[in-house]
Amino acid sequence: AEDLGAEVAARDARIADLKEFASELSLELTARDAQIVELSRHAENLGVEVATRDARILELSRHAEDLGAEVAARDARIADLEQVAESLARDAAAANDQVTQKTSEIAALGDRVRDLEVRAQGGLTTIADMRASTSWRITYPLRALKRLFVPSAR
Repeated sequence: AEDLGAEVAARDARIADLKEFASELSLELTARDAQIVELSRHAENLGVEVATRDARILELSRHAEDLGAEVAARDARIADLEQVAESLARDAAAANDQVTQKTSEIAALGDRVRDLEVRAQGGLTTIADMRASTSWRITYPLRALKRLFVPSAR
């Protein structure tokens, strides 16, 4: 019976040790449950933050696409304006050529006008000299009679 009593006492000690161990495990399990709750909240917060960032990324991606389309439209407008500018440059060059040609023509016509003015002045001088001559003055009465009797062809 003594052996039996020692075995019961050993088993009681073992039960006490296991209860203490179970109590320690229970405390550790409670601490871990609290840690799991805390980590779950943190994961939830991170999930919300990730969703917020994903929404911002989507918004920025759409904005970038819009900007890309705007850049493409502006590039097309620039290309159109460059073509217009090239056309205007060609037109301006052609106009400059015409101005140069017309300037030369005007200069030539100016020379021609001066030559004709000199010739006209010479003709006027000749006529004035002729009218101032003695023969012109002497034949004046005959020319006057002719005008009276012969109709003018003018």
